[in-house]
Amino acid sequence: KDFAISYDRMICLRGGHYKLSRVRTTNYRSIIKVNGTTVSDGNPNSAGVSSLHLSVNLYLERGDHIQEAGGNQVLSVNAENHFMIERI
Repeated sequence: KDFAISYDRMICLRGGHYKLSRVRTTNYRSIIKVNGTTVSDGNPNSAGVSSLHLSVNLYLERGDHIQEAGGNQVLSVNAENHFMIERI
């Protein structure tokens, strides 16, 4: 287990190289943040598409935290949103 799940973030427990991916099938903006800094940002409306896939490879230190942001989280359906962290 490399991450702890917190209220609004995932906290890195083991430093290393990770691939962070987010897929949305709704046409809302999607953002991935590390320690409050945006590392990946996509807006499908600007491209005229209705889905979005973000992916970024990063080195994370123990204690770094990851957050998902953007779009209308209240109206989005969980089945339409996927977030994955892979150790690489």
